[in-house]
Amino acid sequence: MRIIISAIILVSAIVSTGVGQSTAPPAANPPPEAVTRILDNSDWWSVYSAPDEDQSAIPQHRTVSAANFSVLGVKLDEHMFEHADAKLGRATRVQRGDASTGRTQICSASVGEPVATYLIFEQGEIDFSLYLFKAGKPWNGAEFCIRTPRVGERVATATGIHPGVDQATLGKILGRPSSQAPSEIRFDLSALKPNSKDDLANARRANPHLSESDPQKDYGSVNVGQSFDARFTEGKLTYFSASYSETD
Repeated sequence: MRIIISAIILVSAIVSTGVGQSTAPPAANPPPEAVTRILDNSDWWSVYSAPDEDQSAIPQHRTVSAANFSVLGVKLDEHMFEHADAKLGRATRVQRGDASTGRTQICSASVGEPVATYLIFEQGEIDFSLYLFKAGKPWNGAEFCIRTPRVGERVATATGIHPGVDQATLGKILGRPSSQAPSEIRFDLSALKPNSKDDLANARRANPHLSESDPQKDYGSVNVGQSFDARFTEGKLTYFSASYSETD
């Protein structure tokens, strides 16, 4: 049994490096549940658009609240597209990449803001992600975003992390960082979590050849990985990503 959930929340504000160009929301909502394929990595906000980027840091042996991986009540799991559709409206599925970089994305955008806010959910080969950003350079596929008043500049994680918070506030929520630079801090957390009785029962049903003791031996716990990347401009949060995984 293998479950990997990752959540990534990205907040990118207007800067002078070319990543600060405003991307206007789409002119009209696309047909519901349409699927389209785009053969590029112009989705600069996705971790899959730069898979070789070094994001290593020494893990800390602890974890933080799962509420850091939820936005607008949508939790990251195999049902997140359906839950996001119910909350925000049905969106076109955009597919990119293949194999380990393959991903499917749905996007929603704010209504009436001079600089649109975007909330994007993404399913990779073995993970789930979400991105939240305020502005950035254009990308192919932005025209498939649906507009909704539920998305705006104050959209935040369930723990209150949102654009504009300072490092001190972030530290109170996430604790000590794993690595730190003048304008960027990272948190890489890892710990073992015991599986529930339901998880063990599911393991036996999926593997009927196992003895009574095997599920506990092989599936008794999972490794939980959590990582966060926060970037700041003039002391205020402009980029935030959060990732969550569970592996045997």
